[in-house]
Amino acid sequence: MPWISLMALSELVDNTPRTVRVFGKKILVLRQGDRVYALEDRCSHENNPLADGYASPGKIACPRHGALFDLASGAALTPPAYEAVSVYPVTVENGVVRINVTEEAGYGS
Repeated sequence: MPWISLMALSELVDNTPRTVRVFGKKILVLRQGDRVYALEDRCSHENNPLADGYASPGKIACPRHGALFDLASGAALTPPAYEAVSVYPVTVENGVVRINVTEEAGYGS
């Protein structure tokens, strides 16, 4: 199970989305307090980048139409989005944020 080191945890500003590319996938990385989330950086409604949206506790809103997504599961919480986005396992080891893009948690699981 290959884990990819992304950045130092200290580089993530609380509630400020960052975008990274790993193996061609555009991934949103977001820190909220002691939790770090990684999910597909696209709204399932019209493919707009979620990283341009507004983060609230446990959620991120699409900047285009305001659809909310759960950061932990990727589930679409409000219309106009109805499909979940992929989420990826995240770990922080020795102050380094790492993700596994080969092991998707799936859509809304």
